[in-house]
Amino acid sequence: MAKAAGNGRPGPFTGEHPEFGQTSPRDEDRTDGGESQQAPGEDYAEDVAEDRDDEAESTDEAESTDEAEEEAVEGEDLSEEEQEEEAREAELEEVPVMTTVEMVIPEDEPPAEPAPQSGAGFWPWLVLGLVAGCAAGALLYRLFARLGKSRSGRAAHLEGVVAQGLGTRENQQDALFLSDPRLYREQGVLLCVADGMGGLSNGQIISSTAVSTIASTFASSKQLDPERLLITLVQNANQAVNHLVSPNYGSGGTTLLLGLIRKGMFYFTAVGDSRICLCRDGELIHLNRPHVFEDELILSHINGEMSYERAKTYEKKEALTSYLGMGKLKYLDVPDCAIPIRKGDRFILMSDGVFGALSDEELLAILRLRSGAIPEALTGAIEGKRRKYQDNYSAVIVTVK
Repeated sequence: MAKAAGNGRPGPFTGEHPEFGQTSPRDEDRTDGGESQQAPGEDYAEDVAEDRDDEAESTDEAESTDEAEEEAVEGEDLSEEEQEEEAREAELEEVPVMTTVEMVIPEDEPPAEPAPQSGAGFWPWLVLGLVAGCAAGALLYRLFARLGKSRSGRAAHLEGVVAQGLGTRENQQDALFLSDPRLYREQGVLLCVADGMGGLSNGQIISSTAVSTIASTFASSKQLDPERLLITLVQNANQAVNHLVSPNYGSGGTTLLLGLIRKGMFYFTAVGDSRICLCRDGELIHLNRPHVFEDELILSHINGEMSYERAKTYEKKEALTSYLGMGKLKYLDVPDCAIPIRKGDRFILMSDGVFGALSDEELLAILRLRSGAIPEALTGAIEGKRRKYQDNYSAVIVTVK
């Protein structure tokens, strides 16, 4: 126990703390100095104080001894536990055990997918994929093949019919021609209508000459492209009619309609007032423009030469301004481009004896019938009108199937 210093109070503790084993922080508060002198008459008090200090020191030593013994016991206990644990580990090392490895996957990475295993589970899916691919390929092939054939027209099937009648006339001055639709894929199909003029038998001879010339030229000129072929047919027919008319009849002539279906396209040309129409999607579409005097009368009105009423009521407004047999042709109707054909299309080439007797609505109703029923229906509709001056009527109809 440390002696009292100065005023008799215990001095600062300078050793290690029994529990924590560290120096008291109060060491730095310790002051330097010599021993102080005792005050007189304090011997008894000092003895009493020393006795008390001895008792306190004994108590502290006893407590320290108890604490040391407890720590020793705990140390012994801890040593026994450690020894038991080491013994168990030694036993485990001697016995072989199965080791389990736990794989830790980072949270920011997705778990790895199991690798595909080769074997029985792979082949069914492979076979199924091949079958599905083959089926899809076959379907696409058929689709594109069908589209290609439709556009080229090679897969089209054509049906052609004709209708013709005298009307109230004694002679047939119309002539017509339809090549064999079965030869469409090889050479195309040619449609032709000619409405002769000249009175009596002259008109019949002139129209027949034009059509026969066209038929023979078509048979020998199939290698020409469609537009060039039609122009050649018109040129040869016009030369043949001019050669016939001038020395023999002096006057006369014929209108001419030509239509050609080849490789999925419809080409046409026209001279005169006969008409070419297309029946498509429930509508009757006029394709050519007639060459009649009424057009020139309208131009005269526009130029201020006559009134509109006078132009529309002029008695000779339907006179032809261009036809075969007039020498040099004045007008020839040629479209800017050919018309792609579609399934269900119907083309009709007709003389004025047909469209002069029937309205567009009546014609459309007849053209909705099946192909084989059209000639009889057309003839019955025209004859049923019982017109006093019914002209000859002729029509060639081709249906795209």
